Amino acid sequence: MFDFVTNMFRRREYKSPQGTDLENIAEDMKKVIPFPEAPKSYPPMPEVKPPAEEKKPAQTYYRLGFTDDNRVSFQMGYSEITMNKQGVDNLIKQLAVFRDQLAEVEETDEEE
Repeated sequence: MFDFVTNMFRRREYKSPQGTDLENIAEDMKKVIPFPEAPKSYPPMPEVKPPAEEKKPAQTYYRLGFTDDNRVSFQMGYSEITMNKQGVDNLIKQLAVFRDQLAEVEETDEEE
């Protein structure tokens, strides 16, 4: 039984009429096609552009929109007002009066 185990793990030598195993391997290596030789000079490495700077997120100064119950919503900063159609009409009239007051003030400043 021990002969079987030792025979199983020992290195086998194959005898051939041409020579030993190493000589046969050396002959086979000569038959392999060699790798092509590396070129002596390489093309220049292209320049790499640095990544673009990240843009700051857009900042919203005011927002004007409709709500789900058909009201107008105006948000500026942390404040928000919601108006119905009559409220929007009144706001437009107030802004028109304010615009006219500014025009009058500018006219009086020019006269002086």
